[in-house]
Amino acid sequence: MLTLPNLLDAVAIEFASSNTWNRVISVGYDTLEKIRSMTEDHIANVTVDNRSIGEKRAAKIHASLHSPRVSELLDRANVWLAAPKEIKISTTIVPLKYPLEGMVVVMTGTGPDKRKNLEDKLLAAGAVLGSDVNRGTNYLICEDTSGTSSKLKKATSLGVTLLNYSEVF
Repeated sequence: MLTLPNLLDAVAIEFASSNTWNRVISVGYDTLEKIRSMTEDHIANVTVDNRSIGEKRAAKIHASLHSPRVSELLDRANVWLAAPKEIKISTTIVPLKYPLEGMVVVMTGTGPDKRKNLEDKLLAAGAVLGSDVNRGTNYLICEDTSGTSSKLKKATSLGVTLLNYSEVF
């Protein structure tokens, strides 16, 4: 099951880990909308067990949280949260070949269709899309699992499961 701290960790918001997000959530910012509406001061003043995030770190977290890349990923996550978990074409349900419900998925290389179409299929299947491989990534979908791209190298070093496009679509 995908939790809010894991989602926020998966989109790689700089200077914040799942522990940071657990602290934020524990003081009442318990939805994506509430977290996105936090000011730098709100973030800086989050304290748990007499520890505060601090102004400098809060400014960096706030800037990263509102960067175009993270904003786009969180917008997509909102769509995913409201979307059906299967793709419907006419009256036929078309499941993907691999279970992706709640999994953080990153793609690299050229797939069998336009990137936007592939992303839409992944979102409809319940996947959370990431743009960079990090410790929160569950799957890297690629053309060739023996390739040499930087995403493949990082995924391999982190133990991320590698899938061919043909295994998923």
